[in-house]
Amino acid sequence: MGGSLSRVQLAIAVLLAVVVVVGACVVIARTFLDESYAVVVVGDSVTAMSEAQIQATVHRAGGVKVSGHPGYRTDELLPVADPLFHDRPPPEVGVVMSGYNDILHHVDPTEAIVEMMGWLDELDCGIWLLIPTKGVFPADDLTRFNEQVQFVAATTEDVHIETGWRDAVDATDDHVPDRDLVGEDLLHPTEEGSQVIADSMAEAIERWC
Repeated sequence: MGGSLSRVQLAIAVLLAVVVVVGACVVIARTFLDESYAVVVVGDSVTAMSEAQIQATVHRAGGVKVSGHPGYRTDELLPVADPLFHDRPPPEVGVVMSGYNDILHHVDPTEAIVEMMGWLDELDCGIWLLIPTKGVFPADDLTRFNEQVQFVAATTEDVHIETGWRDAVDATDDHVPDRDLVGEDLLHPTEEGSQVIADSMAEAIERWC
């Protein structure tokens, strides 16, 4: 009888040990698989090309996630931003820069801007970078996109408009953008331009968030 009891106790002890190990593995798995970040940046190829500079310049406890997708319009960025802003613990700060591909494909971005802006407004702090109005696309189209963004942002509580990248590229005396900041295609940033983008994001976060 005493031997049987010992075997039962041993079995229980082994079972408890297994439960503890499994529980620890679950915690570890969640730590590594359930990624969460303090800052999430979403954008197109301009953002993608600036990832290294953004990672090196934007500092926030909790880390920075840069999700740049070449060729994506604002509406195509929505499925990208959705899980980043909602499916894991949400970031403190969301940053968005888009518009070039909306203009390229002649789409009405209004609904996508409103939805994306609403998601930013749900966070502690949202930032939207305006795009330059000088470059490969018609200035009127670029200006109109920026104005739509500003109009929608004015209806929110926690979304801020950052103009640093636009202002730097547009700071010339003619219709040509600052060639130190954009490449031969008059659209994508040079390394110096990518640093201006990163600096603009970092300064906006420091100022408002």
